[in-house]
Parts: sequence; C-alpha cells; structure tokens
Amino acid sequence: MGRLQFSLEPTLYITSRISGLAVLATIFNLFALLFFLTYTADHGLAMVQVQLVLDIQFLIIIAWLLAKLLSGDQKRSITG
Repeated sequence: MGRLQFSLEPTLYITSRISGLAVLATIFNLFALLFFLTYTADHGLAMVQVQLVLDIQFLIIIAWLLAKLLSGDQKRSITG
C-alpha cells in the first residue's frame, strides 16, 4: 500500500524570473502613474487612480518579500 507523504518545506523558490516580473510590474505601474497624472483633467479622479496604482505596487512588494522570506532554504552565494 502506498503511504501519503507530507513535506513541511516551502516549495516556492525565488528565481530571477520572479524578481524580473516584480521589476516589470513596477515599471508598468510607474508608466500608469505618469499617464494618469498627465492625461486626467480632474484632479480628484487622478488622485484616486494614483492611490490605486500605489496600492497595487504595495501588494507587489509585499508578495515579493513574502516569497523571498518563504524561500529561506536556498543556497546563498558567498562572494569574496
């Protein structure tokens, strides 16, 4: 009979792909921010759009940091 095996090790690894996606999302958010500030005539609406962009950016940073913390078992490169 087969036994079920459970692993408590985190399976999420930070790769250059995840970091690259975080940087790409940050650049996209900056362009969205500039677009909203430039082309929105109503200042109240522009501030709502800016707040939305900043909230999304905050979530991106938090998700990236959590993923980095969960992958604590990665080998770290030693320079020097």
